[in-house]
Amino acid sequence: MKPLLRPVDLQYFAGEKTERATPKKREDSRKKGQVVKSIDLSTAISLFAFFLCLMVVGGSMGEKLTGMMTDVFTNRLHTSLSEENVHSLFVHLAVQSAEMLAPFLLVALVVGIAGQMLQVGFLFNPEAIQFKLERIDPVKGFKRIYSSLRAIVEFLKSILKIVIIGTITFAVLWLNRENILATVNKSLGDGLYTMAKVVLTMGLSAAIGLTILALLDYLYQKYDYEKKICGCQSRILKTSLKTRKAIL
Repeated sequence: MKPLLRPVDLQYFAGEKTERATPKKREDSRKKGQVVKSIDLSTAISLFAFFLCLMVVGGSMGEKLTGMMTDVFTNRLHTSLSEENVHSLFVHLAVQSAEMLAPFLLVALVVGIAGQMLQVGFLFNPEAIQFKLERIDPVKGFKRIYSSLRAIVEFLKSILKIVIIGTITFAVLWLNRENILATVNKSLGDGLYTMAKVVLTMGLSAAIGLTILALLDYLYQKYDYEKKICGCQSRILKTSLKTRKAIL
């Protein structure tokens, strides 16, 4: 009886990770806090939401700020200096300031939670906040920063951020140069209104550019995540061969 011989491709033993991860391994990785997440995407969306909120409520906030300052310099400065009056003044200013900042704080809270839920979902991971000595090891930290592809990607991403923001800022200022120069002959209110429009346009444009870059970063984070958790084909093949020998 001739022995049963089958050709085996030696590339399977090269150690390359080519098999997709099983659902159980994905669940185990999630429990360890290893998920697909782009911090830049959450930041870019929050920035866009901030400028969008500023465009919507900026007019009313300016009116409230003007009214508050007018009240302070017209009425509050003439009151007698006492502990009760000073306390009343600070409480009044704190309440009005909170009313002006409330829309921005609410938008930041909602967008922050929404960005986390859309990318990761609800995830409570006590293991991620446990103290580990290896996290404060300067040698391992240096290796993580400078000896990986992630470090190169982060460096290129930082350069792209600077280029995108610089290019958009210059483009907005150049396109609005005539309006900016015309503020010299305008009143203070009209000049501030023109500059506010320019700043809003600049902020929204920069936020859109950073969001596009963040989406590309998210795709890279997903690729890197899949690469880390995928199964090693050589290990799977060796395990299969051992099981077959045990059966025979």
